Amino acid sequence: MKKRQRQGIKIIDVQREFNAAIVRRDRMCVVRDGTPCSGILQCSHYYSVGANGVLRFFPDNANTMCAHHHAQYHAGKKKFYTDWYKQDPLREVSLELLDAFRWNTVRYTQPLLEEILRACREDRLYDVGLMILAILKGRDPVAFSDGED
Repeated sequence: MKKRQRQGIKIIDVQREFNAAIVRRDRMCVVRDGTPCSGILQCSHYYSVGANGVLRFFPDNANTMCAHHHAQYHAGKKKFYTDWYKQDPLREVSLELLDAFRWNTVRYTQPLLEEILRACREDRLYDVGLMILAILKGRDPVAFSDGED
């Protein structure tokens, strides 16, 4: 008997749209360590998406890096990235708060994935952040993203 495939939006497709929205937001490699940038621009997550599912679509957990700097980050230069993150005036959420969030879990329902996908396609990353914060506060993220509080 064949296993039935689930219909609907796949989380990997939403992740691709989120990553693209982050690159559009930043427009360039955010790393300024004195070494030249090279390679394509990529979305980099401070806390990985695999081990920290609640933060996979949280805009303050993601930045744009060139392929060169992204590879360096994954090769063990996290201290530089941590120092940079703490000094970045555009970060609305502190690393301490991200660290506290990362141990939460989330079930990405189809309505939530649809809303995140729509917001990413429209470059409404602020709204995506509000949805994730709503989840962390135990609220309905889709209703919260529509202006309810």
